Amino acid sequence: EIRHLAALIQNLKEKEQTTQATIKLYNRILSPARRVPPEIWSDIFYHCLPTKRNPIMSTSDAPLLLTRVCSAWRSAALSSPRLWARLHIPFACITVQEDQRQYFAREMKRRSEGVKYWLSRSGTCPISLSVLYTSY
Repeated sequence: EIRHLAALIQNLKEKEQTTQATIKLYNRILSPARRVPPEIWSDIFYHCLPTKRNPIMSTSDAPLLLTRVCSAWRSAALSSPRLWARLHIPFACITVQEDQRQYFAREMKRRSEGVKYWLSRSGTCPISLSVLYTSY
């Protein structure tokens, strides 16, 4: 009888360990950050934008940086028009050599497509653009 009870206790301890391991795996999914509604993330992200200037198109700066953290943040950021209603576009005046014109034209086309895509995400929000033209 004692051996039987000891075996049952051992079996229950093993089940407990398995259950604890499973709970540990799901703790990440159940974290409070996962339960934050997207509109709250949107408000938080808005406060991550630069305050002294318009954001630039850089993955090291909000809002693009926020889209690279995880899929939930990406979805929340991309669906938040206020994040995309401001943009700073720097231009440098450079002399383009004949052999570089095609590259320069492709680069400018790519950049203008990026601006178009960025601003298309702003929805009906008022847009704020700043352009800096620097000559060397």
